[in-house]
Amino acid sequence: TTGPTTTTTTTGPPPTTGPPPPQNTTAPRRSLKLPTCETHYELLRGTAGGTKTVVIAHGFSGDVSHVLPLAREIRRRSGADVLVYDLVGRGYSSCRGAPHTSELFVSQLAELLFALDLKKVHLVGVSLGGGIVVEFNKHFPQRVASIALIASVGLPLSTSAHVLTKVPLLPDFLFRFALWSTVVAGLEHEWTD
Repeated sequence: TTGPTTTTTTTGPPPTTGPPPPQNTTAPRRSLKLPTCETHYELLRGTAGGTKTVVIAHGFSGDVSHVLPLAREIRRRSGADVLVYDLVGRGYSSCRGAPHTSELFVSQLAELLFALDLKKVHLVGVSLGGGIVVEFNKHFPQRVASIALIASVGLPLSTSAHVLTKVPLLPDFLFRFALWSTVVAGLEHEWTD
């Protein structure tokens, strides 16, 4: 068996989802041929000398371009290296026709970290990416330094919370009247410093 191989290209077909890539870019796209798929990734080097790595998993209909602004800000503020990658069948990553299960997405992330020799990372999951990083942590807790979730989906609900969401209009009512002020206060706290 052969291990993953790295491919660098500067041209190619447009991403399968998301906005078209910038027209005047000369930055090469990097990809690795992994067992799950050929995976496109970008590794933004920080100033911490490789001592800290943050990995961002994007959402269902996104690709690397959707999380690059976040990645750049994390790198600027923390000095960490930041790895962003296209999920299977998104952006420039290939799809081999396998069902898109949590196992597939977790395998892709595990293979990518192994191929890039990243031992322990800080994970950020955006939307569907939140479910992926939580599931990854269940299988590989020794590889995770921390997890941050942003508007995550795909997380299992407790039985009591699940029952509440089955009542029509109750989730909307609960959000509007019970959680709205908490969410707004949290956003104001996050964005005012």
